[in-house]
Amino acid sequence: TSLGTASLLPSATGSSAAITVKGSALRLGENKLTAAYTATGNFGNSSANLIVTLTQTRIETATTLSASAPGVAASASTILTATVKPASGSGAPGGQVEFQAGKILLGAVALSAAGTANLIVAGTAFATGANSVTASYKGSPAFYPSASGPLTVTVASPVATTTVVAATPSTIASSANSQLTVTVKAASGSAIPAGTVVFSANGSVLGTVNLVAGGGFSSATFLLKGKALPVGVNSAAAVYAATGGFSGSEAKVSITVQAPPTTVSVTASPYTLARSSSAKLAAIVKLSGGVATPGGQVTFFLGGKLLGKTNLDNTGGASLTLQGTALSIGANTVTVSYVPSGDFVASSTKLQLTVR
Repeated sequence: TSLGTASLLPSATGSSAAITVKGSALRLGENKLTAAYTATGNFGNSSANLIVTLTQTRIETATTLSASAPGVAASASTILTATVKPASGSGAPGGQVEFQAGKILLGAVALSAAGTANLIVAGTAFATGANSVTASYKGSPAFYPSASGPLTVTVASPVATTTVVAATPSTIASSANSQLTVTVKAASGSAIPAGTVVFSANGSVLGTVNLVAGGGFSSATFLLKGKALPVGVNSAAAVYAATGGFSGSEAKVSITVQAPPTTVSVTASPYTLARSSSAKLAAIVKLSGGVATPGGQVTFFLGGKLLGKTNLDNTGGASLTLQGTALSIGANTVTVSYVPSGDFVASSTKLQLTVR
């Protein structure tokens, strides 16, 4: 790297040339400098070397710390600003500043050319109440490290919330749905809670919905399907998770799920038969709403006498071949009953058979 050129100045003992070299042009430690003479006229080229050792004395620094908001809500943020100045001279320190709240590292930021470092810190990064915050300059080859005095940043306690949940309707068939509506309000002040609500039933999570602000509160809705719940009384819960400067809260509501009603119909072929012949009875069980096929059995009774029972097939049908000898001469009233399995409701009908 060229440091510069200079013209020779003649003297009684020879010629000489001089330049001024700044320390910033050299690296720390030993530097080999070479002076090279470019020949003119009848003279030859020549050169000489010189070792110059560059040392540096580190400069003491002072670090100060300030906050844009020394009092902050958990839902807000504050800007921490560290300023590092040299104790002497006009140089600008370089390197990093670490910000800490107690033993918790909040972040590390490089110093700007002006000797400042800014860190935006969310209120949730601090503990509720008073927090002792410091800034530590880590130093550089030219500047000693330094630390600020403690700065107190106070975080307000979370605002309590109240959660209310309602189910419309609160009694449904397993084939129907209920809409859960939840509202979340701040217990004090005008701030409106934000965040999410987790809906669950009987301890099982059903889904998570974002709150929507409006009318001085936040709300969310969730469509609860009856088929997701067992028949009977169910406990549904809406849990608001603590967010920002708001504490969490929850509410519960009971939802009763009823088994859907069933209908059973039956036909006979024939309806009038001889005692020596038979009739085929065909029963069909249907579920109200048609959302599923009932399971279970169909029984056939003549008074208190069981004529037969048959399991329902995958279409909800059951049949029985009835001998005329099982009936009395004349009119016979056969009761056909659906005996459910699972969460279905029993039903029955009657059939008139005539034996000649």
